[in-house]
Amino acid sequence: MKVSDLKKLNFGVLTLDSKIALKNNGRPLPHLNIVQEQKQYKNKAAFTRRFNKSVYKKTPWICGCEETNAFFCFVCLLFGGDDKWSKEGMNNLKQLVPQIKKHEGSKKHKHNFVSFQLLGKTIVSTCLNTVCGEAEEIRKHNEKVTKNRYLLGKIIDILRLCGKCNLSLRGHNEKEDSKNRGVFLEIAKYTRKFDLAFDSHMQEPHLFKGTPKTVQNELLQCMLDVCRQHITDEIRKSSFLSLMADDTTDVSSQAQTVLVFRYELNGKVHERFWGFAYQESQNAEGLSQCILQQLDSILEDCPDKLIAQTYDGGAVTRGYEGGVNVKIKEKYKNAHFMYCYAHQLNKLLEKAVSNIPSVRIFFANLNGIASFFSDSPDRRAALQQVCDGRVPRPSQTKWKFQSRVVQTVFNYKEEILQCLENIEMGIPKRYSTETVALSSGFANWFEDITFFFWLSFFSKIMPHVDVLFNQLQQIQADALNIQIAIDSFEKAITDIRDDLPSVSDDSQDPLKIEERPKKRRRLNTEDLNLSAKEVCDTIVFQVRDRFTCKEYFYGAKLFQQEYFKEYKRKLPFPLKDIEQFCKVFTMIDKNALITELHVFYSRPEVTEKNVTFPEITKVLKILVTIPITTPEAERCFPTLKNIKSYLKNTISEDRLTALAMISIEYSMIEAIPNFNEKVIEKFVADDPVRRQEFSFKQ
Repeated sequence: MKVSDLKKLNFGVLTLDSKIALKNNGRPLPHLNIVQEQKQYKNKAAFTRRFNKSVYKKTPWICGCEETNAFFCFVCLLFGGDDKWSKEGMNNLKQLVPQIKKHEGSKKHKHNFVSFQLLGKTIVSTCLNTVCGEAEEIRKHNEKVTKNRYLLGKIIDILRLCGKCNLSLRGHNEKEDSKNRGVFLEIAKYTRKFDLAFDSHMQEPHLFKGTPKTVQNELLQCMLDVCRQHITDEIRKSSFLSLMADDTTDVSSQAQTVLVFRYELNGKVHERFWGFAYQESQNAEGLSQCILQQLDSILEDCPDKLIAQTYDGGAVTRGYEGGVNVKIKEKYKNAHFMYCYAHQLNKLLEKAVSNIPSVRIFFANLNGIASFFSDSPDRRAALQQVCDGRVPRPSQTKWKFQSRVVQTVFNYKEEILQCLENIEMGIPKRYSTETVALSSGFANWFEDITFFFWLSFFSKIMPHVDVLFNQLQQIQADALNIQIAIDSFEKAITDIRDDLPSVSDDSQDPLKIEERPKKRRRLNTEDLNLSAKEVCDTIVFQVRDRFTCKEYFYGAKLFQQEYFKEYKRKLPFPLKDIEQFCKVFTMIDKNALITELHVFYSRPEVTEKNVTFPEITKVLKILVTIPITTPEAERCFPTLKNIKSYLKNTISEDRLTALAMISIEYSMIEAIPNFNEKVIEKFVADDPVRRQEFSFKQ
């Protein structure tokens, strides 16, 4: 048996016959490829030390591992001993002899060597009664441990169910005579009907000391630790890592920062929720310290792995001198800051309409119309009498910029105008003076050419905004697809601009509207067309400025398939894009990447076959790891609101994060092998009493 197999072997659980057989097979004595150069020192000439198999004959307990090219202690591998000789191995030939003498003199090695020598020589007949008695005691203990683990597993399952469904664990009154003792105890009560062992435990709980709340909190913390350890292991196996963070205020007016990690593993992109964090101060220093505390626990040994950090674009996070992104990059030099493109879209539209007074007035009146119908059931009922549509309430979020309101009012403009006239005339009933006054004012706006012009204009703009917004918010958004979407959006806005009349007179209808309003004001339609072109130009300019490909997105251009044939025909090779990309990501070998891309472009079959290019693989992993937007971080906030409601606003930070982890990453938990067993091991690790009740004897 090899040393690598012995390191994985649990020698203590083997039968006596298996132990004796392993002893008789002897220690592994392979040839090791150890060569060490000894430098010249003073008057002594340089020489080379090499492995000599005679060391096996001189030392009866030493063995070798051909995989690690190191020496190990055979008896300590079996019985457990010094890590240097049982786990790590010794490969320093210069220090080998003194280390052998030192190990032979250790008490643990001597005990192990004596146990090894006596193995198989014990007279079984003289110890039969003792062995049988111990075996029976061990059997009973292990049966009890199996039952205890089963019961604890049931409790963990109930906690997982409550976390998955965002249910409150505890009730306001958990006494026996309470009609509702809380979700946890009520589910446990229901489970007792189908499980006699669990029913017996619930009647006389004997496994734990402490209140149910304490046990629940400890189990939740153990579940959180297991999940975070799983995520940490995945991150350490991945090549690169990105951080996404966003913050909100919960029902108790406490700021919560959510952290989400994005990485690629085995060809699949993962976005994992890490937890909610509370910063001491609501400034860049407080937030950066909060984030660094979490990052340091994961990237202690590999700080260069963090290649991107993405926030919602707030001034605190993106400051050029003292922002969070700057403070994070001081420690993690490869953590390039990436704007959230979804928030950029919001800023873009705000900029496009903020400089034209008539546009600002249009949106103010449009929101007024939406509020007019949304704030009164009577007004909504009057609108439903003339059409099936419903004017949506103005959205609290600014991202879609009232797109639904624009489309609804444009599609039902005649019906809404008819409804406003009915309210003004008192049909079907008399309304308040305020309602009549408002309806009369809005009716006048519907007959105003300026309002009607902008309504028609933005009804063409907003569908393209919605399409781009939805693409930016996709979970699997990547740099190349986003760039294609942005280019399509820019082209659509340009086409709308080109369709606007270049010269217009008072008889020509802006945007060639087929149905004119009932009343027309004699306005300068050419000025309206010029303003509309200005809006389009501003949008296009802002798109090119805010959505421009940063240096770390030049790599996406290298894999646009429509250019492969051009690169193959020796047309201008994308050297500039390669240089810009490698300038930021210094872990890429530029010369090797250029060579691989030449082969990649000239051999179309490599895209269909499993051909590996190391540097191209690195580039692709970087591209899929960098997040374009922060939707995953914001998707965590509904879970926060469900867990920390007004009735549960005193929940602790650790308990909140644990419940959110169970809810958000439930699929990951389902995929973790033996999740409940790992939680149990965590639960009993630091408590000697629990360890005795939940640990098997061999």
